[in-house]
Amino acid sequence: QSVKVLAPGAGQAAAPPPANANYMGAANQAIANKDYNTALQDYQAAANADPNNAGAYQGEGTCYYYLGQKAEALTAFNKALQLNPGNTQLSNFVKALSK
Repeated sequence: QSVKVLAPGAGQAAAPPPANANYMGAANQAIANKDYNTALQDYQAAANADPNNAGAYQGEGTCYYYLGQKAEALTAFNKALQLNPGNTQLSNFVKALSK
């Protein structure tokens, strides 16, 4: 009897890559290139992969801010602060942005 070798993902779930690190790295690169729409998608994917990733939400907020979407930026920043209340720099920025 022959053994059938499947390509990863063919017929069975392959082990997932460390998605969060991949998404965060891609997002950080995109934001460095001022590609805020791509960065936003990657930060959102990172947040979906790890809902406790404060950095992903902060990244989302930064993208929204640069895209001129203040309300969405504040929502994302506040989520980041819920997860990381000790981020005084972000807290001060949110207070200034809320005025």
